[in-house]
Amino acid sequence: MSAVLSVVLIPFISRSYPAEQYGIINVFYTVGNSIMMFSLLGLDNAVLRFYQAPLPGLTNRRAVSISLGVAECIILSITVLAAVFWPTEISVFLFGEYNRLGILELGLFAAALVMFRLLSIVTRQEFNAKGYNVQQIALTLSTKVLFVVGLLLSTGYMSSITMMTLWTVSFALLFSTGFARKYVTWSFKRVPSSSLNAFLRFALPTMPAALLVWLNTSIAKLIMAGLGDFQGAGVFALAFTIANAFSVIPAAFSIYWSPFVYKHYAAEQDLIKRMQDLITGITLFLVLMFLCFQDLIYLLVGQEYESSQSYFMLIMLVPIQLLLVETVGYGIYLRNKSYLRLVVVAIAALINLFLCLLFIPIWGSLGAAIALGGSSVVMLWGSYYFGQRYYVSVKNVHRTRIVYWLVILLCGSNYWGAHNHWLRTVLVFIGAGVGALLYGRAGLAWFSASRISKRRNNGA
Repeated sequence: MSAVLSVVLIPFISRSYPAEQYGIINVFYTVGNSIMMFSLLGLDNAVLRFYQAPLPGLTNRRAVSISLGVAECIILSITVLAAVFWPTEISVFLFGEYNRLGILELGLFAAALVMFRLLSIVTRQEFNAKGYNVQQIALTLSTKVLFVVGLLLSTGYMSSITMMTLWTVSFALLFSTGFARKYVTWSFKRVPSSSLNAFLRFALPTMPAALLVWLNTSIAKLIMAGLGDFQGAGVFALAFTIANAFSVIPAAFSIYWSPFVYKHYAAEQDLIKRMQDLITGITLFLVLMFLCFQDLIYLLVGQEYESSQSYFMLIMLVPIQLLLVETVGYGIYLRNKSYLRLVVVAIAALINLFLCLLFIPIWGSLGAAIALGGSSVVMLWGSYYFGQRYYVSVKNVHRTRIVYWLVILLCGSNYWGAHNHWLRTVLVFIGAGVGALLYGRAGLAWFSASRISKRRNNGA
């Protein structure tokens, strides 16, 4: 829903906000989420892990309360230190100017996000689908939609981040009125140290991986903010929004596919292989569609943001790899090698950071897209290698590898094809031709099998 609403708002945002102001708003949102994830120290993951099987003496109320208290204390400390000791340096980094009020609003925003995170875990674990959906809709509206109310006052960033903060805090407090009574306690006297240590031992190692995954898509914006290029950050952020429309597919697919793999990986390996082959082919088809019809998408985009058309498909490699990894990367989890995920993400993030520092000062937002695309390629191949090492889910290795490289080359080649229709046509025909050669026989076999099945059903 978040991705869909963001795409729907593209025409309005790109024609209402100067790129520099939208860049500051996006940096505010990014830093707020980063602070939220850091402050929780992975305790949210521990709550999720032990909710259905609580540790001795550490009830769910106590676990949630500890997580909430630790996170909010950390955020308070960060906010006070930033506002008192380094207000100029931090506000110039975040906003390009001195703005102590903006720092305080950032602290409030991060604190509200912590409450939303813990609320979402509790409602999911309580199987309260209605409550969870309402909370997620409210969070999406407050962070992705309702901040534009600030445009009634000004096209500058301050009115919009104030609206984002007010809406997020208001919704968090509204949902927390009932939540606090039921799930928050101040009684910790009988919590055994062994249970608390086990809780922390699980929590702390999970934080770096989650934070690295988030920062891997945010490094570029933070570096551009540090360089004072808020306009580039704004253009890049809108391109990311466009490319992230693809993320609807892996997000929806994962909801059903992940439980199926964990439950049937031993008995249904052949079906899992066939699904991997199908998803790989569908991914190639969707990339060709985006390549072919991108002009229709960019008809919605305001003039100041149009330069991102040449590189938005590099950014699209982020959701593309998420979809592809869903069918090849589960081996590391099925064999309890989840630390390898951290290794892959860390390497990808370091490569992203290096390429950002190298290319952003030269090419601005284009350099950021190259860095993000490069890190996504590393994550794809790293997840493929380790996933297949521990659980084989690829039906045709050569076909899969060819399609992967073809998708990467098509996304990269769009830099030249975005404004060259002849070249883009050639790229589409090459991609379609290679796809037909790779999947033509399989498609004919499926079509023949479906016709035979239909005839048998009609005969019956």
